Amino acid sequence: MNIQEQSSGSAGAAPFQFNFAPPSNAVAVVGAEDKVFDPKYADTRGDSQELLKSIQAQLGPVDKEKLTQDFLAKLPQSVQDRVKRLQTLQKENTELLRKRDEEIKQIVLRYEKLQEPQFAERKKVVLGDEPAADGIKGVPEFWLNALKNHPEMAETITDADEEALKFLQDVSTHTLADKNGFGLSFFFAENPFFTNEVLTKEYIMDENDDDLENVVGCDIKWKEGKNLTVKVVKKKKGKGAKAKVVKKEEPIDSFFRFFSPPNLAELAGEEDEDDIDVHALVEADYELGSIVRQIVLSAVDWFTGAATLDLLGDDDEDDDEDDEDDEDEEEDEDEDEESEEEEPLKKGGKGKGGAGAGKGGKQNPQQQEECKQQ
Repeated sequence: MNIQEQSSGSAGAAPFQFNFAPPSNAVAVVGAEDKVFDPKYADTRGDSQELLKSIQAQLGPVDKEKLTQDFLAKLPQSVQDRVKRLQTLQKENTELLRKRDEEIKQIVLRYEKLQEPQFAERKKVVLGDEPAADGIKGVPEFWLNALKNHPEMAETITDADEEALKFLQDVSTHTLADKNGFGLSFFFAENPFFTNEVLTKEYIMDENDDDLENVVGCDIKWKEGKNLTVKVVKKKKGKGAKAKVVKKEEPIDSFFRFFSPPNLAELAGEEDEDDIDVHALVEADYELGSIVRQIVLSAVDWFTGAATLDLLGDDDEDDDEDDEDDEDEEEDEDEDEESEEEEPLKKGGKGKGGAGAGKGGKQNPQQQEECKQQ
C-alpha cells in the first residue's frame, strides 16, 4: 500500500512516499537497516508468537523506542506532529483501559467475597453434619463425580486417581488480589495417599491479562509407595553374580500431575533441543485450570450431569453448523456440475436431438453411420 503526501517544503519538491509493501520473498523489518527476515525460518503452523521469536533470534534485541524515533524522523514534520498527537491519545486511552480493568477486578473481588457464605453452605451440605436415617452422610463422592462428568477432566482421571479423589471435600477458586490471574484450592480429608490437607495451583497472567506469565503448582507429600504419578520398575544392573536389582520410578498418567505444571522458564530453553512444544503444553494446562474453575462455580450441575448435557448440546450445535456448511458446499458443487453439463447443449443449438440435430431431433446420416459402426 502506497500513501503519498506533498512535502511541507517547496512546491516543486518530490512527494514523500510511505511504502509499507515488504519484499516479495521476505518480511522487511522497519528500522533494522538491511536486515530482513528469511521466511524459511517461519513457523509453518502460523503461530505468531513463534514467528516473532524467529525474527528476534535473527535480528537480535531491538530498541523499540529507538526504532520508533528513527521511523518518525523520516516523516515530514507535519506528519510527525500528528503521529505524536496520536501517540498521546493512545497513552490516554490505555490508561483509561487500565483503570477500567482495575475497577472490574475490584467488583469481581467484592462479589467473590459475597459468594463465600453460599460456598461455605455448599461445603456443609456436601460433607453433612450427621448421618441421616438411612445412614448416608452428606453427598458421597460429590466432587469426584462433578469432575468426572466433564469429558476433558474425565480423560485425566485414572482408576487409581478415583480412590484418592473420593477423599476430596471441597474445591474453591479465587481471583488473585495482588496480580492478574486466578488460583485453585483442593481440600482433602485424611487419606492413605498423601499428607497434604490442601493442594493448590495458580495461573498468573501478564499485566494486560492477555498471556500466561507463570503457573505455580504445589509439592504433593506422598506416603510411602502411594505416589499415583509414577510406577516402580525393577531393572537388573550388571551381569552374573554381581548383578543387582535396581528400583526405578517412571512417570505415568495421573490427574495429580495437574499440580506439577510445566516450568515455563526451563521449557523455554529446552524447546529447540528436545522439540518440546511449550505453547501446546501451556495451553493444555491452562485449559484444564479454566475447566476446574468452571466446575467449581456450578458444581451441582456438573454432579447431576445437567452441565454435561449443555456442553454436549453446544458441541452438537457446532457439528450441525459444520454439517450445514458442508451441505451448502455440496449443493454449490452440484450446481456447478449441472452448469457444466448444460454448456455443450447451449453451444450445439436447440432441439431435443442434442448437438447437431436437425428438425424433429433426427440425427443426420453421418451421425447415424457413426452410431452403427460403434
